[in-house]
Amino acid sequence: MTTLNSDLKLLDDQDIQRFIMDGMLSFHPDVSSETHEEIHNLLSDCSENESPLGNNVLSRIPQMHEVLRSKEVDGAITSILGKNYLLHPHRAVHRSTPVTSDSSSFDITTDKYLVGKNSTTTSLWHQDAQSPTARARHHLPKYIIGFYFPHDVTSEMGPTRFKLGSYMQHDESAEDNLFQPNFIKAGTFMICHFDTVHAGFPNFSNQDRYLVKFVFTRTEYPVKPRWNLKNDNWIQSATAMTQNNYSYGWQYIWNWLLGDSDNSKSIDSKTTQSSKASDSGENRLDKIYKNDPNQVADLIIKLLSHAGKAKHQRLLVKTEYKGQTFEYDKKTTERRWNEMAVVMEDEAYALAAMGKQAITNVLPLLKYEDPWIQINAIFILGEIGYESEEVVEAISKLLDSPHQQVVRQALDTLSCMPNQINENCLSFISNLLEKRPNDWLKVLVNRGWTALDQINFNASMLLLNCTFSGKHKKELEEILTKLLNFSTGYSAKVASQGLINLKTPTALNSAITYLSDRAWDETLIPATKRY
Repeated sequence: MTTLNSDLKLLDDQDIQRFIMDGMLSFHPDVSSETHEEIHNLLSDCSENESPLGNNVLSRIPQMHEVLRSKEVDGAITSILGKNYLLHPHRAVHRSTPVTSDSSSFDITTDKYLVGKNSTTTSLWHQDAQSPTARARHHLPKYIIGFYFPHDVTSEMGPTRFKLGSYMQHDESAEDNLFQPNFIKAGTFMICHFDTVHAGFPNFSNQDRYLVKFVFTRTEYPVKPRWNLKNDNWIQSATAMTQNNYSYGWQYIWNWLLGDSDNSKSIDSKTTQSSKASDSGENRLDKIYKNDPNQVADLIIKLLSHAGKAKHQRLLVKTEYKGQTFEYDKKTTERRWNEMAVVMEDEAYALAAMGKQAITNVLPLLKYEDPWIQINAIFILGEIGYESEEVVEAISKLLDSPHQQVVRQALDTLSCMPNQINENCLSFISNLLEKRPNDWLKVLVNRGWTALDQINFNASMLLLNCTFSGKHKKELEEILTKLLNFSTGYSAKVASQGLINLKTPTALNSAITYLSDRAWDETLIPATKRY
């Protein structure tokens, strides 16, 4: 969660507008150079002498909390995600070791895997997958990636590349709007929208390059702007680097961050220029965000045209890991379920942009027999974020679905509506955690995660969000405590934070016991001090 730092350096209007347009920002926390150097040295020692740290890197090198709790980092994340954002349990060390290949054939556009031995990064263009397994891709800023560079990174060492504004495109192949800094100063912290297309770059220097990746998640829908707002009118940033023009979509996101979840604040046509035209004469994102209320019925019909195609099931290719097939067919451009991150139908994003006026038409889709239609309908209601007893009750019933994909999307969406979660819904969740269908226990990805693991994690996020409402403390404590005993560290870590939020003596005792049982001595280094 956010820290005790009361002197946050919040972003301003231009910062937010630039983030919306480019999908990224870069800044330098007010942390001593000695701290960055110490972190860099520890990363080097751990990489050379210890087993891969993975998600435990922050426990192993707690000095990085000084960076994460700095007024600049905390302030920037708060400005975009709100004051109760969560530091996601997933994090990773990206180590890039030198390569010996000729660098002349590799430039900013290249999409090729070329990294040195023992590297833990990639030079391929990609959008990050969700963890443990798939969740929906959002245009709205609900998840942010943070990249921390503890040492100077020169152009030869391979700074991270970005495709600016690509979080709205769902297209990793586009070769425009590319950005790569020539030099990154030690201590630099970059943030980008989770779905921004990015890539590493081969390290052609003679020393290892390090960065540490963090993920931050929103726990509440915006009810007011959290940055230093001076003017609530959308103005395209003069300092943004992207050459795209997605003005309708950008203004939709701006209005949403202002707390206008229904996007009733009108889009100013004077600030809206024509985006790059497609063959049909209109950009795909224009079609989604022009927000014509007369199109609701037509959008419903188009969405229903995707029914009956088993699109809730992923397409796999014969890529095996320990005798099991995991990798989905990346060549297909069809929108359907996968276990990386799920892109919904364009009609779903368009209906979500309609706001509350679309709810009456979308609610009946929850009862539609096709799981893919149900998943898209749940997603729409979650993007609208309209909290009503009717919507919560309708989605809660789908927690009893035999389709794990539907259950996962329902939990994800209900987490947007914590103030309307009632005892009936909590009972559904409690019963859900007792289920063990065989197909939910099947390993879905090569990291060993199952559908049940993601269900537990989504449930923990929902319950965490509910703790901010001050309601149903007894029921929440009971279910959160139950989640501490589940096998996934992700869900238990989030559950422990939820128990801390409840602040009851028994909840605090459960959380402290869980966390203290897992405390470890980060000063032990196998090469010099083993015990």
